Amino acid sequence: MSIIEEIHKREKLVEILTAVAEWEGRPEMLTSPRDGGIYDIEEPYFLDRVAYLRDHGLCTVNCLRRQNGGSGWIFGAPILITTAGIDWLSKDGGLTAEKRIITIQLAEDELRALLMRKVNESDAPEDKKRDLVHKLSTLSQKGIGLAAQEVVKQAVDHAQGAFPWIETALRHLM
Repeated sequence: MSIIEEIHKREKLVEILTAVAEWEGRPEMLTSPRDGGIYDIEEPYFLDRVAYLRDHGLCTVNCLRRQNGGSGWIFGAPILITTAGIDWLSKDGGLTAEKRIITIQLAEDELRALLMRKVNESDAPEDKKRDLVHKLSTLSQKGIGLAAQEVVKQAVDHAQGAFPWIETALRHLM
């Protein structure tokens, strides 16, 4: 495995950033586990990985730079996790992911009625329409939300003439 592949190993990056998050500024926590610490700073590529995490804004380091000649690192504590690092570790992406979400609010009953109307307007056989309308009428709020997400995705993916529609919409916004 190459040096770059070693540095980019996600599980190692998560392990280091988790250790830094749990470190809380106590330098002894980044010493060897055999000395009661969380992480062994002597592990191969540890400081390369810390630099990589720092360069992506996931942690800050008081002093971390290559030594003259590039064979090693000059390292000074503390290493602190950033809010971006905390969000990167969280399963849902934290506030970073939340900030990238566009929310469109529709009342559940309005959305349900819209979907039912489109089913009833379709050319599908009446028994299939009845079955689908019944399913829509019994869906939970979360189910309606998931159905709406899929409908929007499919509508955009299969929109005939989407280019001129998008172009017109953007023209009015700029």
